[in-house]
Amino acid sequence: MKLQIVKLVAPQRLERLDVELLPLQGDEILVRVVACGVCTSELPAYRGETQTGTPGVSFRYAKYPCALGHEVVGIVEDLGPQAKVFKRGDRVTGVAYKDSGFASHVVESESYWATVPSGFPLEHVLGEPIMAATNIVRTANPDLEDFVVVIGAGFLSLLVVSMLSKYPLRSLVVTGRRANRLKMAQSYGATHTIDASKVDA
Repeated sequence: MKLQIVKLVAPQRLERLDVELLPLQGDEILVRVVACGVCTSELPAYRGETQTGTPGVSFRYAKYPCALGHEVVGIVEDLGPQAKVFKRGDRVTGVAYKDSGFASHVVESESYWATVPSGFPLEHVLGEPIMAATNIVRTANPDLEDFVVVIGAGFLSLLVVSMLSKYPLRSLVVTGRRANRLKMAQSYGATHTIDASKVDA
């Protein structure tokens, strides 16, 4: 079986490559990709700003061709000999680290995946950003009656706000520069918002 994989071969130049599927090893699973998100962390790699020689650059962008796309959702099509969590046909969301998520299929350890419950449109359930927001909240470790400030009202910040709003905080303040995003933050549970384009936060 050949997998179709899109990779970055030069700044702002993508190419589709056909790659032979190797036998699955250990707990690897083969996932047919339904959708793959575009992470803002990948934009500098796409533009050629983070590439070989850039300190701290992800191993995924160290040389061309680069593997972009890690926010994947799809359907399990095959299982490695030690995979025990999923079965063929399961709807899953997770992270593609070994290769590009902009592909017909990805192969990855089953430990990087979670089941998508029925009733949700599969293409709308990108789990990796939720995982990132969960890690932020767990690392912050908010406590009863804490004052919490979230700087910025972008996509990930709004996910963090929606999670933090479930904690018994004294206040949950969000700063940002876009009125519509600040309004969303309030609807997700922010107690106060500060428009940093008008006020020195």
